[in-house]
Parts: sequence; C-alpha cells; structure tokens
Amino acid sequence: QFYAVAVSPDGRFGYVPIYGNTWIGKPGSNGSTIHVVDLKRGATVAVIDLGKEVRPHCAHFGPDGLLYVSAELANAIYIMDTSTRSVIGEIPTGATHTHMFVISADGHRIYTANNEAGSMSVLDLAARTLIATIPISKKVQRVSISPDGRFVFTQDQETPRIVVIDTATNAIVRSISLPSIPFSSVVTRDGRWLLVNSESGKLFVIDL
Repeated sequence: QFYAVAVSPDGRFGYVPIYGNTWIGKPGSNGSTIHVVDLKRGATVAVIDLGKEVRPHCAHFGPDGLLYVSAELANAIYIMDTSTRSVIGEIPTGATHTHMFVISADGHRIYTANNEAGSMSVLDLAARTLIATIPISKKVQRVSISPDGRFVFTQDQETPRIVVIDTATNAIVRSISLPSIPFSSVVTRDGRWLLVNSESGKLFVIDL
C-alpha cells in the first residue's frame, strides 16, 4: 500500500513510495521502492530501488528541487535526485518510526513526526544533520507547519491535544485541548486557522 505522493515541480511525474502491506509499527511486508508515474499517461514509467527495505512513506520536493522521502526502518530521511532517479544522501532523524514530515518554506529545516517513538525531530537540510529530537508523548501522528515557519504542530495520540512547537527554540510552547484524539492537521494559507482531523469523524477548527 502507499499513502503519500509527491508531484514533480513541472507537474509531469508523481513519485509514489511503496510502504508495505501493514500499519506503522506492525509486522508485515517492508517496501523498498518508489514508483515514478507519468501523470499524463497514467502509467508507471520507472521503479526506483532504494537498495534495502526501509518502508518509505512521506515524500516532498524541497525548494532545492530534490526529493525527500521518509525511510522509516532506516530512521532517516532519504534525499533523491530525480534526474538520475537515485538516492544521493540521507539525514538521520535520531528516532524510530519517522513516518511523516514537513519542510519549512525557506528550505532550511525538516520537522518529522516519529510516530511510535512519540517525538519530533528537527533536521538541517543544508548540513544534512539532526539538530534536535523533541519528546512529545508516548505516540504522535503527523505534523504541520505555519506558513511563516514560526510554529509546528503535531497530534498527541495518548491525550486529545495538539502540541505546538516554537521553531525558534525547538521547544513545546503550549498544547491545545480537543474533544477527541486528533489524527492530522493543516494550517490555512492565511495562517489564521488550524484544521484538525479526528478519527472520531469530526473536523476541529482552531483559531490560531
């Protein structure tokens, strides 16, 4: 199964990480490839072999034009050159189960949600190094970032709350209580609202 697709800046190709046939932290098959899909033809035109089973999941293009992919079993973010369709580097996250991540608009930082580890990692894109690992809870799910890059949000899976991290200090500055456990969130482009999805079937709207 796959979850996240990254579309190339020119809109020609979709890059589809093949995670496996299971859920995070559960036994099952471990994916090791990324499918390259021609979006006009609607067909797979190449399969990128990552060299080992890493359960690739989340994928984003950075402002530098490179493709970044979470490699869950490698505790890392893989860096890929799509012109050669190869892995050219990796950034360690310092934690297990790095599943989802966001890239800051200026391209300086990556913020990862390390699900089963219950933490968030802060990565330096230019230096390709780990800056900090921030403990959050026993388990977290997904991550979002404000358009101005000042705050990062992640969803606590033990307590019904959103945890807010100040990117200037890489520290938790507050939590926002919710009626039920949140799963994912996104900030509107104007930076005013945080939209939070819950598996309870409700969407929570937070005035930031």
